[in-house]
Amino acid sequence: MKTYLSRSLGILLIAAAVGGLAFSLLGLVSIWRSKPALEANLLSGTKLLNDTLQTSIQGLGLIQASLGEVAGGLGILQGALDTTAQTLQSSQPLVDGITGLMATDLPDMIRATQSSLDSAQESALVIDAVLGALSFLPGVDYHPEKPLNEALREVSTSLDDLPQALTDMEGDLKETSRNLEIAQSDLAEISSSVEQINTSLQDFDGVILSYNTSLITVQKQLQALQTRLPQLVNGLAWGLTAFLLWMAVAQLGLFTQGWELMSKRAEKEADVKPDAPEGTSA
Repeated sequence: MKTYLSRSLGILLIAAAVGGLAFSLLGLVSIWRSKPALEANLLSGTKLLNDTLQTSIQGLGLIQASLGEVAGGLGILQGALDTTAQTLQSSQPLVDGITGLMATDLPDMIRATQSSLDSAQESALVIDAVLGALSFLPGVDYHPEKPLNEALREVSTSLDDLPQALTDMEGDLKETSRNLEIAQSDLAEISSSVEQINTSLQDFDGVILSYNTSLITVQKQLQALQTRLPQLVNGLAWGLTAFLLWMAVAQLGLFTQGWELMSKRAEKEADVKPDAPEGTSA
C-alpha cells in the first residue's frame, strides 16, 4: 500500500511539473509575441488622449478670446451708457440726438454682444463635455456647480431685456424735461448691470485660464509617459519573463522529487524476490 501511494504521489508531482513547465513556456511565448501589439496599442491610446487634450486646450483658448471680445464690447456699451446718462443730466438740447442712439445703435450693440455670447456658449458646451470626460486624470477636477456654457447662457439671457428697455426709453426722451432725470436714473441702473456682467465674464476668464493651465500640466505628464512607455513595457515583459523562468526552475524541482519517488518504488520491487515453490515428498 505504501509503495502504491509513493508511486501515485510521484506521478502527480511529475504531471504537475510538466504542466508548470508547459505553462511557463507558453507564457514566455505569449509575452514576447504580444509585446509589440501591446506597446503599439498603448502608444496609440496615449497619442489619442494627447490629441484630445490639445483640442481641449485650443478650445479653451478660443473661448477665452471670445470672452475677451465680449468683455470689450460690454465695456464699450457701459461707457456709452455712462456718457449718455451724463449727457442727459447736463444738457436737454441733446435729447433728440440721443434718441436715435437709444433706438438703434445701443440695441444693435447689445444684440451683437449676445451673438458673441451665443457663439462662445456653443464652444463652451463642447469644452464642458471634454473636461467632464477627462476628470479621471490627475490635475483635472472639473465638477463646477454651474457649467461654463450655462453661465454664458445666463449672461446672454440677462441682456435680453436691454434692447427693449433702451427702445422704450426713446419715448421718455421725447417727453418733457422733467422726465430726463428719470431716464438718467434708468441708464445708471443699466450701466451698473452691464458692469456686473462684465465683472462676471472676467471671473470666468480666470477660471478658464486655471483649467487651461491644468490641462497643459496633464498634457506634459502624458507626453513624458508616452516617451517612457516603450521602456516600461519592455521592463514589464522582462519582469514577467524572469517570473516564468523562476516558475520553470521550481517545476524542475517537483519533477526531480516525483522521479525520485518513482525510482525508489522500482528499486523496492526489484529487491523483492519471489518465494521458491515447495517440493513434494516421495
